[in-house]
Amino acid sequence: MRLAWATPFNIHSAIAIYSREVCNELVRQGVSVEILRIEDAESGAVEALESSLVVHSASVLFTAEFLQDYDAIIVNIGDYTQFHLGALRLMAVAPVVSVIHDSDLRNFVHGAVQRGLYLDDLASCLPMKGRDGMETDLRASELALFATLSCACIAHGSHYVDLLQMACPGPVAVLPLCYPDLGATVPKPGKDSAFVITTFGLINSNKQPERVMRAIASSEGWKANAIYRLVGPIEDVQRSYYEELAKELGIGTPQIYGRVNDEKLFELLSTSNVVCCLRYPVSEGGSASLITALFSARPIIVPNFGSYADLPDDLVWKVSYGEDLDDLAAVLSAIESNRAAAEQRGHKMKTWAQTTYSAQTYVEKLLPLIGSAIKATPRIEAGRTIGRSLTALDVAPDDPVVERLETHIKNLFDQAENFQ
Repeated sequence: MRLAWATPFNIHSAIAIYSREVCNELVRQGVSVEILRIEDAESGAVEALESSLVVHSASVLFTAEFLQDYDAIIVNIGDYTQFHLGALRLMAVAPVVSVIHDSDLRNFVHGAVQRGLYLDDLASCLPMKGRDGMETDLRASELALFATLSCACIAHGSHYVDLLQMACPGPVAVLPLCYPDLGATVPKPGKDSAFVITTFGLINSNKQPERVMRAIASSEGWKANAIYRLVGPIEDVQRSYYEELAKELGIGTPQIYGRVNDEKLFELLSTSNVVCCLRYPVSEGGSASLITALFSARPIIVPNFGSYADLPDDLVWKVSYGEDLDDLAAVLSAIESNRAAAEQRGHKMKTWAQTTYSAQTYVEKLLPLIGSAIKATPRIEAGRTIGRSLTALDVAPDDPVVERLETHIKNLFDQAENFQ
């Protein structure tokens, strides 16, 4: 099997790291894989990840003729337009299997519209009736658009797979995100009375630092001995906001590190008593930072929503999805009051994560889906060709002829797995 794997492949992209890990495992299992970079011009000029794989530059024009020798084209879709813009051309010229990394793609669509690609108008043509609320309609229709343009879809969380199944004409599967251990070190939390809490990644309100800080302020003990670390890129306005909030709440000023390298990150994680992987709202499918935290073997707090809710209840600490302080404070108290038990639980969690999020586990589930997609593609493409002809004739979607033709197409080919 020969695959084209379309992805951002620069050193700043977590999806690039995921892609390299998966593609290396595909090669190990005997599959021929080539990387097609899909960043825009600026991001495509960023240094590529080191790899022994064949990597085609983002400046290459990927035509139908160029793509015809691949058995399947796997396209990675994320919410950062600069890293994924080239995916749109691939979806326009060839049948693709889409890995949908985010459950909300509005930023991608907005960025495309700013470049004169009116995906919002296209998404508005989809039959998305029956969904409550304008905001939900927008998110759902734009996510459904990418599924509609695919021959098969992969989700990294169960919270948005129903929408993909509704819109995609081929097979859809949920695969837990694969991500490598980038160098987690042996935990060495301090033995003094300090209680070190860490949030890491791109630091913004989505990761709920304010919720953590207000929970800390709920305890006089934590006001005195809690150390809150914010590790990752942060804008100056938010840095100032959290520093001022700490003064207002009467807690210690958070230790704000900004962007750090992997070595420093794992050093900071290893000396933490708890890592907060909170999100509100959850916009991603799977989370690379969550997996990184799991590999660190630290006690971890997550929201009970999305792919976070799929984690075993006996390995992580789950809190409500939202802004509630009481349950977060209660979980922090439970971890602090029995640090030895929390440490033991963290080590069990790492062992579980090393198997669950491994490249081998991922590829063993990925290959059958690709096989089903290859089998379903002729039927899907036949349906799309006839659909374009009907559109040219101004035939409405609810015209009885559409249902009759759908039946004939299904009968014309052998039944395909999950074909709709």
